[in-house]
Amino acid sequence: MESRMRVKKMNKKNRIWTADIIKGMAILSVIFYHLVYREKDGMVDLSVREAIYLAIPLFFLVGGYFYTYKKRTVIESINHRVKNLLLPAVITMAVFLLVGLVYYHFVYDYTLDMWIGDVLFTYLRPELVCHFSMRWQDGGQLFFNLSPVWFVWTMFFSSLVFFPAAEIAFKNVSCYMITFLVLFITGSVLYLMFPPTPWSITLAPLYASIMLLGAGIRHARVLDALRLPVWARLLSTICCLAAHMAIFRFCGTDAIYTGNIGSHGFLGCVLFVAETMIGAYAVFNIAELLGHAGIVGRAFGW
Repeated sequence: MESRMRVKKMNKKNRIWTADIIKGMAILSVIFYHLVYREKDGMVDLSVREAIYLAIPLFFLVGGYFYTYKKRTVIESINHRVKNLLLPAVITMAVFLLVGLVYYHFVYDYTLDMWIGDVLFTYLRPELVCHFSMRWQDGGQLFFNLSPVWFVWTMFFSSLVFFPAAEIAFKNVSCYMITFLVLFITGSVLYLMFPPTPWSITLAPLYASIMLLGAGIRHARVLDALRLPVWARLLSTICCLAAHMAIFRFCGTDAIYTGNIGSHGFLGCVLFVAETMIGAYAVFNIAELLGHAGIVGRAFGW
């Protein structure tokens, strides 16, 4: 018991609060996107949609950052993902669906048939279910409110690609470069050749390439080199945000949940990865600033 308490205290002490703040900022942008009404195509709406264009791949980048080479075997890493990511989401959705069955029956006159359609759509996604039957059309209100869970399914399948790829990549620099290119090109080709797939599974190699970039940033201690003087960080943050906005206006989209990462073909895929890195650096600088803001930074991290 005493040793467990010591480990817990060490874990709290060793937390990377900057990463927590980055995730907190991304989570809040997703919440704002889904819950806050705003004028379509207004300044606020465009800003939020631009934030979503960054937030989704940013989660993959941060997820990859916490990968440690040889800490676990591939099977152990996958088991860890199942236990800490997949199962909690499966169970949570089951609870929401069961509670939703009762609530939506009384409030929206939901039938059992409508509920079954929303269960199938939540777990199997419309891209798969509609391939076999158009009985439930685009799904009901219950699915509409639970549909953001698509991200968890996509993260899991991307992890299945990432973990074995990372084992190869971190043998040496050449392996890293080749593995990244294989993942990126494979993911881009699948994205361009196939229509949207269930769980965005064809995008798994592309997201895995972003995770690999995150792991490479930690492995090479890149962030240490990016801690510039305040004036330089302020200037670079403004430049990165301007560049990210330009990329979003050129080819970006907030409809990533549909398996759409943007326009302009292969160039759009290149820019999707580029905007992730550019935007991530800006968010990193902002998070570091918030980290010194006492209770405000802690609130974002929490």
